[in-house]
Amino acid sequence: MSFLEVFRAIAALLITIGLLAGFAYLAKRYGWLSGNFTMQHTEKRIKIIEQTFLDAKGSRLMIVAIDGEEHLLMIAPNGAKILKDLGASKTKPEVAAITPLRGRSEQA
Repeated sequence: MSFLEVFRAIAALLITIGLLAGFAYLAKRYGWLSGNFTMQHTEKRIKIIEQTFLDAKGSRLMIVAIDGEEHLLMIAPNGAKILKDLGASKTKPEVAAITPLRGRSEQA
């Protein structure tokens, strides 16, 4: 290989590495790597209201609100169980009404 071919190969490698570094910098600067590629909701559907640890192994009781309904969960190292449905949450999120599609009949 001649000196010119080696120089062109090294220059192409440096340009490629520079472009990758530039795109990585832009991605970090503008938050493209944050993992927030979900739909934007005004209200989250799942909230942890309260939790209490029961022992050193990691067992805990947790009150979770899902779509405005509260549930008492027991989470242990070997699994999770719903202990009780507590009913409607005190801070119930407003849910938009769903309208049926046109042309479809309603089924009871």
